[in-house]
Amino acid sequence: MAATTVRSVKLKLAYNDATTQTITFNDVEAGVLGGVKAKVKAINANMPAAFAYTFISKNGAPCTMISQAQIVVTTEEVVYNAS
Repeated sequence: MAATTVRSVKLKLAYNDATTQTITFNDVEAGVLGGVKAKVKAINANMPAAFAYTFISKNGAPCTMISQAQIVVTTEEVVYNAS
């Protein structure tokens, strides 16, 4: 059996109402991962209104910044299959 690799990006968003929320994007292409840091810095430097009002808090407050970004790469391999 072949190994399975899943690449994810987790973004912790901070909102105008002092709340936070973590959003996970799964199945991210490997080539995109290297640009995550630069993209987060660019968004935080000039928060686009479309981003701020697309990702709103549970109370309806707009996003003010991405306070944390994490890249997670998980590789799983089946070591035993009973069938």
